[in-house]
Amino acid sequence: MSLRTRRRLTPRHTLQRLRHTSRLYALLSHVGEAVFRATGPEQLFETVCRIAVEQGAFPLVWVGMADPVTGEVRPVAAAGPAVAYLGEVRITARPEPEGQGPTGTAIREARPVINNDFFAAPYTRPWHGAARRFDLRASAAFPLVVHGQALGALNLYASRPGFFDVHEVALLERVAGAVAFALEKLADEEQRWLAEQALRESEARYRRLTEHATDLIYRIRLQPSSAFEYVNPAATTLTGYTPEDHYADSDLGLKLVHPDDLPLLLRLTHDRALLAEPIELRWIRRDGSLLWVEQRNVPIVDAAGNLVAIEGIARDITDRKLAEQALRQERALLEARVAERTRELQLERDRTRAILESLGEAVMVFDTDGRLTYVNPAAARLTGANPEAPGYWWDYQPGEGELLLAELRAAARNRRIWEGELPFRRADGAVYDAAVTVTPLFAPDDPEQVIGFVSVHRDITALKNAERMKDQFVSNVSHELRSPTSLITLLAGNLEMLYHRLDDARRLEVIGEIRKHARHLSDLIGGVLEISRIDSGRIATDRQSLNMADLVLQELTHLEPVARRKALHLSADVPESLPVVGHAGQIQQVLRNLLTNAIKYTPDGGRITVTGRALMAPAPADEPRWPGAAGLPEGLWAAVAVADTGIGIGAEDLPHIFERFYRVRSQSEIPGTGLGLPIAAELVRRNGGILDVSSTPGQGSTFAVYLPMTEVAS
Repeated sequence: MSLRTRRRLTPRHTLQRLRHTSRLYALLSHVGEAVFRATGPEQLFETVCRIAVEQGAFPLVWVGMADPVTGEVRPVAAAGPAVAYLGEVRITARPEPEGQGPTGTAIREARPVINNDFFAAPYTRPWHGAARRFDLRASAAFPLVVHGQALGALNLYASRPGFFDVHEVALLERVAGAVAFALEKLADEEQRWLAEQALRESEARYRRLTEHATDLIYRIRLQPSSAFEYVNPAATTLTGYTPEDHYADSDLGLKLVHPDDLPLLLRLTHDRALLAEPIELRWIRRDGSLLWVEQRNVPIVDAAGNLVAIEGIARDITDRKLAEQALRQERALLEARVAERTRELQLERDRTRAILESLGEAVMVFDTDGRLTYVNPAAARLTGANPEAPGYWWDYQPGEGELLLAELRAAARNRRIWEGELPFRRADGAVYDAAVTVTPLFAPDDPEQVIGFVSVHRDITALKNAERMKDQFVSNVSHELRSPTSLITLLAGNLEMLYHRLDDARRLEVIGEIRKHARHLSDLIGGVLEISRIDSGRIATDRQSLNMADLVLQELTHLEPVARRKALHLSADVPESLPVVGHAGQIQQVLRNLLTNAIKYTPDGGRITVTGRALMAPAPADEPRWPGAAGLPEGLWAAVAVADTGIGIGAEDLPHIFERFYRVRSQSEIPGTGLGLPIAAELVRRNGGILDVSSTPGQGSTFAVYLPMTEVAS
């Protein structure tokens, strides 16, 4: 019997249907509670099956998971008087007779499969005998989709044909969705827990890194008296209280916590089970503002098993909590209005339009052909679509627009909301990433007829770019750290094994190699930490009046002995005063980097010339000794150029030398980290200046620093 078949219901049947619907809603409610209490997949599956049988009066409910290698669907939990049925059947998710039934199809195709007449369906023939013995007349299988992949199915059986109508299926889909959500949550929590375990095990090795972490890291001693033993500098940023404030006041950790959340925190010292799970608390900053944090604590016990300390990490999740709250409210508002006001669409059009136009998220309405019929102001600003003539917006979108429209229509027919992330193209041609939620619209006089879609989306381009940059940076750091570490390990091993076979000269040579690579590793770590400080905004921002000419001469004096060892001719042509405003240490670091590079890449006997000038922009066309001067903004600039007669940089490499970890191939034999120039460029930019370069292979390079010039120097 089709799910769309209309039946005339007697009052008795209506009462039965209402009771059954009430039980299904109770089932959904109980499953929702079980999802939030679930501590593991097995316990979750058993609880869901038991609740489904108790609340839904099903003769059999079971959860089957597909073996990823064999395709066999094995029951992992079951409940109901007909549970023995599972011992008599074989079910797979492969395209074979035993895999063509509701369960196998639901897993293989990741969609619900409803069979309202078990014995009329030819694809259920392998199980007819067992189903008759247990009086199973109808079944429904719902895939458990975790991170986009159907891993198994929730299966429910009824004792009469035609049991599963549209309403039951919709509710049971929500039950299966809740179970799949719990599985994703458990998997994510397991991954986070494993990551935290690794972090705790390596704490001693990476203690220096904790000093630069954005999360608050702490250790609290409980015995013989309570006190903070360690708090990293992030405490000041997050709470306004310095580590010294924590050390001075052993109760500060309690005073920070919002009074309503304090009982939960106090339970940690009495209930160790809580220490194994992350907890979310509200803190009150020094300035009185509210901060949401996620705390992850580790119990430290002595040999007798007594709790003597707690170590943990507190992460600022205020933005996430506010975003979750706003998203829940926004989604609840939209879903409620779509569900409750469909029949009154014509009467409520003006009111709905006013609500949509007040939203900060982009809202777009399409008809079933994909034609854009409405955009709110936020959508017009984001997409560039014309609110007066929206037109066929999908025609100029990247990707398979028609396939996506077909998927949206299928979701609407099943009364489902579609969610995902998609690339979109604005009217000006720019492409951006968006998080999208699409809800079907139904005719006011026929709730079964889909008349269009409402799309809500927001721009997540910055978030995606940040994720890609983070992944690339982590990959580069891992690669760069691995090489010197491997060489140090290899050389140290050779020295240990061959120590007695080597003469003193060879031993010193190996030790020298080890020290060289250790210095390279130290430079690399220092560069990574400097990049981290710059990216996180933890570098000094104070500025003062400076004489850039004095800074140049100081660095030249400091590096002159180094240049002399290579017989380099080091000269300077700098005026007495080049007044600028900036951070002295950062500007000196830039000059030191440029001079050190010039010495490093200039062969013995070469020449290094440092020139200082006051330049008025706009300047004439670039000349070799002042690269980038022609592009300076209008005004007076203090300019310092470092020119060498070194090996130079090829035209194909010049556009990339300020990229992190980029090394010029022709210079690969000279030690370096590929971070010096990116750091120098960023420091110059943060001091309001510009760093540029010109170079000719085999003749040398010129790096020029430009900073806005002031009238007088300090």
